[in-house]
Amino acid sequence: MTKIYSKPLNTDESINCYQTDDNNYNSSSIDNKNLANQIKQISNITEQSKTTQQAVQLSINATKKNKKAKVERAFIQRTTLYPSAKNEVVAFKYQLKKSKRPLVHFPPSARGDMNSYKYIGFLEQRERPLTMFEYVSCKNSDAQELRFNNNLPVIIEHINSMGSRLKEGRDYIFCNKQEIDSFQEESVKIKNYQYYDSIVAVPELRKDIHKQFRDDIATNPKIKSYFDNKALPCTGEETFIRKNRLIMVNVNKRPTLSQWEPREYRHTTPDFTHLKNLVDCVYEAKKEANQRIQKDKFDICFVGSEFTMGEQGLWKEYAMKKGVNVHFFNDLAKKGFNRLEQREALFALSDQYKSTIYFGLQSGVNEDAPILPRTNVYSLSEYLKSSQVGINRIEKRAQLDIIKKGPLGVPMHASTVGNFYSLRNCEFLTTEGILAAIQLKDSTLFKQHQPLDKLWAKIVNQYAIEVGNENTEIPDERATDALLTLILDNGTNTKVNEETKNNYRDVVNIIVQRMKGKMPYFSEAAKKYFTDVMKEELTLHDSHEPLTQNERKREIHNAGITPFTSKLLRHSHHFEPRGKERIGMPDNPKDNALNLLYSTGKRPLRKALPLI
Repeated sequence: MTKIYSKPLNTDESINCYQTDDNNYNSSSIDNKNLANQIKQISNITEQSKTTQQAVQLSINATKKNKKAKVERAFIQRTTLYPSAKNEVVAFKYQLKKSKRPLVHFPPSARGDMNSYKYIGFLEQRERPLTMFEYVSCKNSDAQELRFNNNLPVIIEHINSMGSRLKEGRDYIFCNKQEIDSFQEESVKIKNYQYYDSIVAVPELRKDIHKQFRDDIATNPKIKSYFDNKALPCTGEETFIRKNRLIMVNVNKRPTLSQWEPREYRHTTPDFTHLKNLVDCVYEAKKEANQRIQKDKFDICFVGSEFTMGEQGLWKEYAMKKGVNVHFFNDLAKKGFNRLEQREALFALSDQYKSTIYFGLQSGVNEDAPILPRTNVYSLSEYLKSSQVGINRIEKRAQLDIIKKGPLGVPMHASTVGNFYSLRNCEFLTTEGILAAIQLKDSTLFKQHQPLDKLWAKIVNQYAIEVGNENTEIPDERATDALLTLILDNGTNTKVNEETKNNYRDVVNIIVQRMKGKMPYFSEAAKKYFTDVMKEELTLHDSHEPLTQNERKREIHNAGITPFTSKLLRHSHHFEPRGKERIGMPDNPKDNALNLLYSTGKRPLRKALPLI
């Protein structure tokens, strides 16, 4: 059943679903053909639910002057019903009971993970998980929890883009936490949705996805027309001669919000100057590459959030000076492409190049970028010298997905393309993004974090009062200590040890230096780090044995920082026991020397083959 948006059918079970500010939001993917069914449902509302809604409205009117009630009223007025229909729930229960397929709870907070998770539709039905997409019920939920329902329209977009590969009732339902608990009690095979993080790295599945991409590229007139308008060739064939290489940059913009939200601003893409510094590093690395690589042009492509005409003009001028082409594919959502079609369009472009370097600030839309042909993805995020919010899983991918192991757990092979890497350096982030990273690390769910302009004004004004001169500049060390104190005082974490404070202090100093105009958005040290990473990326794939090359890359990626160790990854409470963390890995996590001599007859889900 295709989801649409309507007025609430049942206030107690309705959710907040006003439009989210996802950088690829595409409302055109919501099919309105089922509007008649929704209207029919509304006409069949029972008198009891009508009475309930009237009672809720009376309660709201009675407390109109109460600020808290105003917040609750806002959520009630902008809600819609997401529970699956009864017949779909019955079909889902039948599948759960008879098929023995794994059961997965997918929380509404995991919007970005849908970029990869939707590819479960390419699994054979017996292997495809039964997914419970959770919505937060208004009943007994606060505004903070209800806010996660903003992500549901995007989750539905991903589902709809898969067409018949994902069917409601057969493959998934929408339900609340209470119903999820009930289903889990009936299931003997439960998996975490993160188990499917690297689904696009499963070789046989990857081939199936590529096949559909090529078929769709060859037959979808929308894609053909899009390329024609940009005066670019478009074909699903794999036989043409590839020329040059491509730098693909994901742009992640966020609109200005009335209330400061660290989660929204942490990984916002910086301005032209800062982004240009990153692209410059690729061209700088090219100068020291093999002659075969130096002869190739490195074209540029932007994806994700759309640029203004002024921004496009700056990049056109930059590309002209470099003698390369620049492609603006960050208008795909605006042109009506659904989630899968957007990826297919990027596939059609990158397939024309020898290789693609894809990078961008950490974002959900990076998650399935490794599905692009001959592409390595670099996810840029902060470094706070300890585990960061949402970064552990990113680090895990580079250590577990790339290396293929034999029966004894001995590394046997490493992929050279189709990989997802994480680079950690706070200078990748905007100044506000650095603040947001610290705030989220200190207290993830705190609602009253302050924006940078307010915090900075407080410390500057306080210092001016102390010295009796508003024109006196606050010293760097004083500003760093004062800003750190304000950040921690505005959070909820009261047990910050000295080591953690020192880690924060080093990062806060970057904010101070930028605010005082003493530090560019990208220091020479940061430029050298990213350039060194790109130098290794541009090393010929056959210049080293794959395992050695992967080890060299990891050493450079972790230069000067503490890597996430295998021990840390093994004990992560977010994952199943080691050996079952990822789809495509061997089912048995224990080493067994007899596997070399005798076949047990039990095969892994997918055979490990070199990526294409």
